Amino acid sequence: MGKIYCVITFVRLEVHFSLENITHGLVGFALAGIALGNPEIITTAERATIVATTAAASQLPDLDIVYLAFGKWAYLEQHRGWSHSIPAQVGSAIVLAAIARFVSGLPYSFLLFYALLGVGLHILLDFSNSFGTQALIPWSKWRVAWDLAPTFDPVMAAILGLGWLAWVSGRYPSRPAGLLALLGVGVWLLVRVGLHLWAARVVRYHTKELKSVIPTIKPWTWRYVANLPHGLVVQGEVNLITRKVVELGRLKADTEEPWIKLLRNNKEGQIFLNHSRHPHVELLQETREGSSVIRVTDLAAQKSAAEIEITGTPK
Repeated sequence: MGKIYCVITFVRLEVHFSLENITHGLVGFALAGIALGNPEIITTAERATIVATTAAASQLPDLDIVYLAFGKWAYLEQHRGWSHSIPAQVGSAIVLAAIARFVSGLPYSFLLFYALLGVGLHILLDFSNSFGTQALIPWSKWRVAWDLAPTFDPVMAAILGLGWLAWVSGRYPSRPAGLLALLGVGVWLLVRVGLHLWAARVVRYHTKELKSVIPTIKPWTWRYVANLPHGLVVQGEVNLITRKVVELGRLKADTEEPWIKLLRNNKEGQIFLNHSRHPHVELLQETREGSSVIRVTDLAAQKSAAEIEITGTPK
């Protein structure tokens, strides 16, 4: 591709945060409940150390939020990248367990086991949504996204919250309460797998070239993205209760490619596209001075969008 004579100015970047860290934190408390079931854990200091360790481990991957101090683009570039990779999480668990061992004197292997569980379950939950997680860095930059649950799933949070309440209220011992909570999350994700497959089957009755089935906060409602003839992409919604499929909009995908190629030659554009599984470009405004304002959205995650002013014409 030849040189592109355009100037790109990113007018506004939108990054929408969810309540997913509430879920991660509740997973940490469930792990603490399981660990505290060990009869050798006696003192208050030991119990506090275990709770702190599992709570911290469940949040460690999202420490990439510190990049917000350098701006939203820096955060978007780093989010769910190296910080969520297997090497980074094993290393962070090793360090966290060492600190906990120094503070409490508890067996290092015991602390490391629960620290690894904390970071590992965080990554698995991130796999379940549509945003994508680069856990295989440095071997691969592929973003793992299973499209099973939204970034914040109220049912999942409720299951974990009930387990925590059962424990702290004294109605149930901590270990069975924590185990049942995590088991409940596992069962719910299996239910979500079935709902995902069901939604895909219903949509395929209407369109054969299905690209993605995307979860929403309502378990019975799923969004989808599919190809249509003549260079069109359709975005729609399926209701599993009524089996009704509704088109939300038809987009001209064949007119987007020049803009996409242009964005890949810009640092910020490349960052945004790296996080976009199904990028869609919408022309918002054209001026007499030869500039255009476009909006780029990921049809899969819709967690972020960018408004971009381009002076010139893509070649």
